[in-house]
Amino acid sequence: AIQRADALGSVIVALVSARPPTGLHFLVQELGIDAPLACYNGAYILDPAQNLVSETWLDPRTVRSIYRMSGTLGLSFNLYKGSSWFIDQPNSWSDQEAAIIRSAYQVADLEALLSQWQAQGTGPNKILVMGEAAQIARFDNQLGQSGFSSINRALSKSTYLEICPATITKATALKALQAHYGIDSSQTIAIGDNYNDLAMLESAGLGIAMANAPDVVKMKSRATTASNDEDGVAQAIERYLLSSG
Repeated sequence: AIQRADALGSVIVALVSARPPTGLHFLVQELGIDAPLACYNGAYILDPAQNLVSETWLDPRTVRSIYRMSGTLGLSFNLYKGSSWFIDQPNSWSDQEAAIIRSAYQVADLEALLSQWQAQGTGPNKILVMGEAAQIARFDNQLGQSGFSSINRALSKSTYLEICPATITKATALKALQAHYGIDSSQTIAIGDNYNDLAMLESAGLGIAMANAPDVVKMKSRATTASNDEDGVAQAIERYLLSSG
């Protein structure tokens, strides 16, 4: 269904994800299309030729504070910049994530790396904190009470807390792609299945939630489709794009 939509010529299929570029390349290859990639929820956007469209990063000083807070709970702390993924030590969470996204992490001294980025006037595009759901909820609550105004937090699942620059959501990623291609928001369709998709679903001309999405995401979307086990994306494409030619 995605290939048929892409073949229309009037449709641009884009992947908007919390994942790094390396975690999306194999999906584009399997889909058999050339697609723009909005990585890290839109903090790092590439065109189909892998040219950089836009990039936003976190202040290393803020990241350092969050890193030290996470250490008190024993959570898995991960930094992403461009196509690189950095951790301070391997753990079961990072190994699991590496298998899911088919990407390799680099073990690094994160304090030193943050100091280097600070001196260079740059920083990571995203933080991923992983751990048991109760611990992640506790940490998310702590961050909410700490007054960090320069970050945006979103759960991509109960055990994954994604932290991006405050200006970044999947909605801003969609808007950046609209500006790049000269497309009005009324001509966009977004499909998603979790909390970090919500802003994008509300911003799109038509936001479609998967049946396996949390109830609040489905409630705030204009339409729903079948679950990921029932080819929900294909069903939505067939209904809203292909049936009308």
